[in-house]
Formats: sequence, structure tokens, C-alpha cells
Amino acid sequence: MKKILQSTVFAILVCALPILLRVWCGESPSTHPEGNCFIIHYNSAANPVKLIFDPLRTDWASFQARELSYLLDYLDAKFIFASIRSHHAHFYSLSALLLLIASAGLIHCKLKKLYPQSPALLQLLVPLMYVCSFVNFTGFFRSSKPAVSFLLLWIFFNIAAMVKFPEKFQSFRAHWWTAILLLLMPGFDRIGFFSAAACAGGSALVLGMLSCELLPIERTKVEALKKPLMIFSVSALVSVIFSLIYNFAIAPALVEAINGYKVSFEYQTFRMPITALHKGAVFILQNYGGFFLPVNGMAALFCGAAVVLFLTFCAIRCYRQNPENILVIIAFCGIFTASLLCAGMMNGRHPLINELPIGSYFQVFGAALTGISAVVLFELKEKKSIIILTVLMIFAGMTPVCRMILPKPYCSAELVFHQQTTGETIGMLNSPEKTPSKLLPTTSWELITFARKSGEILK
Repeated sequence: MKKILQSTVFAILVCALPILLRVWCGESPSTHPEGNCFIIHYNSAANPVKLIFDPLRTDWASFQARELSYLLDYLDAKFIFASIRSHHAHFYSLSALLLLIASAGLIHCKLKKLYPQSPALLQLLVPLMYVCSFVNFTGFFRSSKPAVSFLLLWIFFNIAAMVKFPEKFQSFRAHWWTAILLLLMPGFDRIGFFSAAACAGGSALVLGMLSCELLPIERTKVEALKKPLMIFSVSALVSVIFSLIYNFAIAPALVEAINGYKVSFEYQTFRMPITALHKGAVFILQNYGGFFLPVNGMAALFCGAAVVLFLTFCAIRCYRQNPENILVIIAFCGIFTASLLCAGMMNGRHPLINELPIGSYFQVFGAALTGISAVVLFELKEKKSIIILTVLMIFAGMTPVCRMILPKPYCSAELVFHQQTTGETIGMLNSPEKTPSKLLPTTSWELITFARKSGEILK
């Protein structure tokens, strides 16, 4: 029985159950005003390169050099439209579902290697909690955040392995997977670029602390960590530099060559007043609260603050039990600070994120929180804290189920309208002869018209 529980294949099968139940027993995710337009766009021509390198339509002229996410969106849209043509319409993102299952396997595999002596049930609990927390956000919109979340989880656990077993990461060859992940991450989303920049800056800062002997770590461990940290920091820096070159030179040239117009960099100019930073902090804390408990508004804000304080307490306990765990505290503080800054910048650039609580915008921060929570959980030697942290993770897994019953968090009226009419939209997509019984959003009508015309052409 123990061998079965420790099997990553078994963990993937268990973690796939909530996804299968969601797909088979639940209703299709609600459509999105932009998502409908993307389905039309990605199915409107035969040349995928021309469709992908077209930020006028893939990003509403808000150029962000994230063509890797557009490639996944293209595949998702093709999958959805093939389902519509076979009269099995839905709005699931195939890439989000696959990335969620892949994340579960990744978390379990990494925890098993990092903490081979830890309880098998705990190793299974963390990936199951992660899948359950985001299983309701697998509808088709953009694949950028789920993709960055998966890559960030992988990078995070690679960092954890490097810190725990530095002797295995003394060569450049041991870092090549991490280097590739760092290069890919900015290509999926701007938040991936900021994450890579945070990795470069954070690792350089820790390296400086080790060189100045500011950290209470044994000298043998310090010397063993220096080279791996330097290689990782350089890899992250190369990723940032390449991303900047691609963003300002390569991608604009490709767009102009393929689609014949120059891109606009206006969306990349950040406006970040103090109020945006404050709202970013509120966004992060509310999402932390809503991540572990089915609460909204001020209750979520206070719960999020309590979670942060509790994790800080657990990290300090880890340090007191073993001074070398000071890196856990640095990682937690770094992740929290980077999340606040990133959410503040996102809020300053795109205030609408406040109307999308507990959604894909938070998934990247949720992935980072999952990683640090798992490390703290497995590094702790104190039973009470382990029990409380385990209970929190169980609540995080149960929260999405509770949210199906409880009142939904606030979101914009336009999104509510699309949520309320998704069933009617799917009904009309499945039945070409059906006429509407209620008012439908404009973009839903555009998708229905496009699908019906496409069906007539195929006949």
C-alpha cells in the first residue's frame, strides 16, 4: 500500500479525479467576452503563424510579446471549435486542464525526491490541494497564467533541491533544465518576465549575503551553495536580457514582417501610484484568504493577513529548529514582497484585476504560495504547526466545492451577464436551428453566427 501511495502515477490519477468530476458532472465554464473573440480569431484562417503574431487581435493591440501563450490559445481554440462542430460545445481550456494535471505530477515527484522520508499521505495532499484550488478556473480565456504557474512551480522546486542538495548542482549541466524554464517563462506572460527578474535579483542578493557571511549557515554549506547560486543567477539574468531583446527587437520585427504593421508599446508603460501598490496588497491578501477559506471581501482580507502571519511564524520555527532554514524565511519574504510589487504594477496598469478575484490572475501567486507552504510543512518538526498547516491545506482543497454553494465574489456586470447566459449560448451552438429565448451578449452572438456560417460552408 505504501508503494502505491508513493507512486507519482497514482498521485496523478488521484489528482485527475477532481478535474474529471468537474468536466463530467459540472457545467461548462462560463464564456468570456474576449474568449469568444479569440475562438473566432484563431479559427478564421489557415495560417497559424499569421494568427499568433497578430497582437491587434490576440491582445487588443496591447503588445506584450507573449506569443508562446498565443500558441497554446490557438490550440485551445481549435479544440473548442472542433467540439462545437461536433455539437458538443464547451468552453474548457485543454491546455489549462493538462497543465493542472502536469503540475500535480510535478509537485508530487519533487516532494518525493526532496523529502523521501516524509509521510506519503502528506506528499499526496499538497498536489491534490493545488488541483482542487484551481480546478474551477480552467475555462478558456488565456493560457498565459496557467503556463507561467506550471513553470514557476518547476523552477521553485528546482531551487529548493539546489539549496537542499547543493553538491548535486556544481556543474552547468545540472542547471540546464532550470535555464530552459527561465528562458521560456517570459514568453508566456509579462508576469513571467518579472518572475525571472525576481529570481535573478533574489539569488544575487542571497549570494551576496553568503559572501559577506551574513547568514548563520555552516561554511561548508556556504561554499557548496555559492557556485549553484551564481549559475542560477546568471541563467535568470540571461533569461531577462533575452526577453528584453525579443520584446523590443525580435517580436516587433516578426509582427511587421508577417502582418505588415508596427506594434504599440503603450501598454508596457507602467503607471504605479501608491494607491495601486495598496490595492495590489489588498488583492494579494484577499486572494490568500479566499485560497484557504470560502470567504470574500473584508473577511478574505483578514483571513489572508492571518495566513501570512501564520506562515511567517512557521518559517521562524523552522529557522529555530535548524538555522540553515534561514533560506526558507528569505524565500517566503521574497515571494511575498515580489507578489505585492507585481500585483501593484498589474493594478496600476490594469485595475480590472480587482473584478476577477480568486481567478487566473492569482494562479501564479498561488503557485508560489503552494511551493513555500509545502517546504515549510515538510521542514517543520513541530506537530501543532504541522497539524494546523495540514488543516489549512485541506480547507484549500475543499474551498472550491464550498464556493459552488456560497455567494460568489464581486465581478463586473459584463462577466456576470456572460456567466448567466453561457447555458443558452452552448445550447444554440449545439443546435443550429435553435432560436434564442433570452438576450445574449454581443460576442456570444458573434461566436454563434461564426459557427453557423462555418457549418454551412462545410456542407
